[in-house]
Amino acid sequence: MFLAIHPEFRLIMLANRPGFPFLGNDLFAVLGDLFSIHVVDNPSRTSELAMLKQYGPNVKDEHLQQLVSAFDELREMADNALLSYPYSTRELVNIVKHLQMYPDDPLTAVVRNVFDFDSYTKETTQSIEAVFQKYGIPLGIKNPEENVFLSRRFPIEEPRKLGEWKIKENIKPFLIEPKIVPLISEKEFDYKKYAFNLEMHHSRASMFSEQKFFWQLPISDVNICSDILDIGNGKLCVATVNPPTLYYIPDQRKASCVEIDLSQQFSKFLRGEFRPRFTLSNWNSNGVLMHEETTNTLLMVDFEKLKIYKLRNDESTVFGSIVDKFTQGSISNTSNHWRLLNHSERPILYNKGGNELQILFPGDLPAGAEIILLPNEFSISNILSASKDKILIAANKGTLLLTFESDGRVFLRPLTEDSDIPLHFETINKIQADSDNPNPSFMLSHEDFYAIKSENFPELMSSGEVFAWKRPSEEGKYVQEEIPYRSLKEKFPLNHPQKEVVIFDNGVLVRAIPKWKTPGKALPKNISPTAISGFLEVVDPRRNNVQYIPVPSTRPSMYHSAWVASISKTPFTISKGSDGKSLYTCETNGAIRKWEIDEIELMSSLQAWHKLFGTEDSNERIEFEKDETQIDMSKLTEPTLGKYDHKNNPHVGGNMWQGGTGGYNTAGLGGVGGPFRLDAGHDVHQIHEGAKNQVPEDYKRKAREINRREYQKRLRDIDMSEHDAETYETFKEKIKKQVTHMKSIIDSLEAREQERQWVKHQTSGDLDDAKLIEGLTGEKGIYRRRMEQPPEPGAIQTKPKRLRLVFDVSGSMYRFNGHDKRLQKSMEAALMVMEALEGKQDKIKYDIVGHSGDGPEMVFTTPDAPPTNEKQKYDVAKKMFLQSQFCYSGDFTLEALQLAISKVSKETDVDERFVIVLSDANLDRYGIKPHHLAKRLEADPKVHAFVILVGSLGAQADKLVKALPAGKAFYASDTAQLPHIIQNIFASTLIK
Repeated sequence: MFLAIHPEFRLIMLANRPGFPFLGNDLFAVLGDLFSIHVVDNPSRTSELAMLKQYGPNVKDEHLQQLVSAFDELREMADNALLSYPYSTRELVNIVKHLQMYPDDPLTAVVRNVFDFDSYTKETTQSIEAVFQKYGIPLGIKNPEENVFLSRRFPIEEPRKLGEWKIKENIKPFLIEPKIVPLISEKEFDYKKYAFNLEMHHSRASMFSEQKFFWQLPISDVNICSDILDIGNGKLCVATVNPPTLYYIPDQRKASCVEIDLSQQFSKFLRGEFRPRFTLSNWNSNGVLMHEETTNTLLMVDFEKLKIYKLRNDESTVFGSIVDKFTQGSISNTSNHWRLLNHSERPILYNKGGNELQILFPGDLPAGAEIILLPNEFSISNILSASKDKILIAANKGTLLLTFESDGRVFLRPLTEDSDIPLHFETINKIQADSDNPNPSFMLSHEDFYAIKSENFPELMSSGEVFAWKRPSEEGKYVQEEIPYRSLKEKFPLNHPQKEVVIFDNGVLVRAIPKWKTPGKALPKNISPTAISGFLEVVDPRRNNVQYIPVPSTRPSMYHSAWVASISKTPFTISKGSDGKSLYTCETNGAIRKWEIDEIELMSSLQAWHKLFGTEDSNERIEFEKDETQIDMSKLTEPTLGKYDHKNNPHVGGNMWQGGTGGYNTAGLGGVGGPFRLDAGHDVHQIHEGAKNQVPEDYKRKAREINRREYQKRLRDIDMSEHDAETYETFKEKIKKQVTHMKSIIDSLEAREQERQWVKHQTSGDLDDAKLIEGLTGEKGIYRRRMEQPPEPGAIQTKPKRLRLVFDVSGSMYRFNGHDKRLQKSMEAALMVMEALEGKQDKIKYDIVGHSGDGPEMVFTTPDAPPTNEKQKYDVAKKMFLQSQFCYSGDFTLEALQLAISKVSKETDVDERFVIVLSDANLDRYGIKPHHLAKRLEADPKVHAFVILVGSLGAQADKLVKALPAGKAFYASDTAQLPHIIQNIFASTLIK
């Protein structure tokens, strides 16, 4: 019987493409003539993104973009036979589905799940890792916590009042008659787009620092970048001068850049002493305004219409036109020239050294300009736009305030200032008001001060108070002692302030400073000054600190040093990002960098970066170090607990509140003279160590009395409340996997104690009756002896192993717990051991002790009565915490280790003896060298002694592990590593 096939029957078969790694029959050779073959390529980027968004609607767009870009390149490498496996959308979908279902899983681990099958091939692994790192996914980075390189922050003195400034009284303001004129295009040029690939490099693909992204423009050695501007929506512009060129990046996320040649607009100037300097300003979303200072040429480049417009205001007369024809080829290389001020709403042109300014109104051409002429007695040196209707003018006769009234009138008012207030400022920006200070405030910049703040004025017409963060008169040594030649310093007056100083809305001030003006303490360790082109000085007036971010040097400028000096004192210019939070630097050689400056944004990004590896810490904090010059012992009074702040606001350098940092005589962190340590969760300001030596003995004695009284009180208060039960459950949940792992390790322990047994085949000893025949034939090994022998492999353990855990509960564990959670990890380790060993007394007999500045042995548990319930276990953890908080300074690591080994060595009726010390690596502070510790670890052959490091400042732990005998020391950066380390410790006795 036959079944007829329906005439519309179709069979659709899906098949992998031929060749490795897909196995099976060659479909086309076997069935190719029966099918109509269609090759289905990978979907386009847009389609793939849309599809992935369906699979992972909650996955970050940034991650989707990164993944798609990485897979695009991997497929291209497979097509070019650089990779054997053609990674398809299938693998990409699996990654996105996983991220959608398990959003807390680290991105690098999820990606690794797909690519682990290739990990046996080192070259393939490196190729794949390089591709993902290129697109910002830090695959293959080991120990990410050691790859965080943030610049140090240094405290600065609190601001002091300089005085007041206000409008001069009893002086009639000048009435200015502005002139509104059209802003027209004098000439119009079409430009051809020369597009090329410009890849964006993710700076955080291999390490974390303030730098986020990096681009390198392909310019020649003789070309110089003059300015950079973020015009919004991911669009970036860079102006170069030799030859005059504008580089336009339409979308920072895409590897595309457009080069626009401007030489045609300056053809008549290209000979002679033409050394152009460009300044960029916002115009609209599709255009940018360019001003060339030496020729006072104003251009508007329209990226949508592909046109360049040469602009001028339409107020020319017949005589003016004749004059222009004779002067249009002139060049001004003096400090008196026209300058463009970039403003978010209206750019301002002003004649430096003259008395005219022009306020431009962006829009479709013809646009508008408002021309303002000051009285002839005034000469402008700088313009500061405080707001849309108020402009500060630095002039030869002091500071002036130009106001635009609601009725259309314009007034010019001279100001009066107290003598300590600088006569001229560089930039100004209004800062955001907060609940503590709702009055309008402005931040100003001046090179003699870190920052200057004006309250009320000039927004309010009343007088304003001026406060300043003054620089120290002597900065000591600088990063670079050589200063520029006089011929170069003479060019500095030509520098535009807006290319060197930026003020953000939160009051943070960033200044580009050269190496010869940067304090030597700013230079990072192990970095040569030659590797740095300059520094970003970031002043945070809210927190009274300054940091110096090094800007790497990619390629030193070998030509036109005087030309570069006329653009900026540093080999780079700076510009604020359109988001109001980021910062751009552009080196004169074309290296563009995007930076993250704000501390809150930076910590948020660091958390996100750690989350890529699953190592995020929600309590990440910053440490500040004060030098000896910032010690103010006049604040030191008798020790006290300090007042309790219910709002938990940060308190720095005072002597009133408990929980503050860097203060005097109260309970806190980083200070001096206080009775005990108290961490309120804020950034730590550390007073110089020398301050402790200046505390009087009677103050120290009273501090110890308060310390002991509070310590005993806290010990009496230990009793598990409902809140403590919840906290314990949180701890228990976090270490649940580790406890299970450790229990399996304990269950697998075997007997190791050596026993005296008869050993046969010896050449001396008692005659073995079973070897008489062999003796007659001349065999020598016919004796037997009683000897110590290890048990047979797999022998049942009949005696418990003896384990003593020695925890470091010194003050440094509490002090630096906010840095790497070392005390928390120790408490978790203790709880993990107590949970895992509950009911295992037949396997392991243990006790837990601690050491601190109070002595070498604080007993937390005893071998014969280990904790058996949750309250007893949690009490141990709380006692460890209190001991670290209230103990005296000092270290008894060596004594504690020696005492533990001595006591355990004397115990009998045990299978093996172990002593494990859990400590931080901060031993060199107390003069403890690695060989001192190694000698104690190997002091008694009957006791297996080890050290596990749970805290490290920088590379302390790694260096100490390498310096100690192999297999004796371990570094646990996370509690999850402890079971594996303990397994290695128990297994290490097999080779003894």
